Amino acid sequence: MIIFLFVLAALLVLMACIKADRVRSWRESLNPSAPDLPGVAFVVGRAVLILMAGRLRR
Repeated sequence: MIIFLFVLAALLVLMACIKADRVRSWRESLNPSAPDLPGVAFVVGRAVLILMAGRLRR
């Protein structure tokens, strides 16, 4: 169980490290008519992912 939680926390941190440009290009390839996400959305998303990873390690 501990190994699973550690791997999950590592994946959450890796997801937080993905650049916003890569996410925007991926979203545009899936749905070109989707509105663009503001930069604040990526900052909040990264913060949430890091907090979730931190909570898993306790």
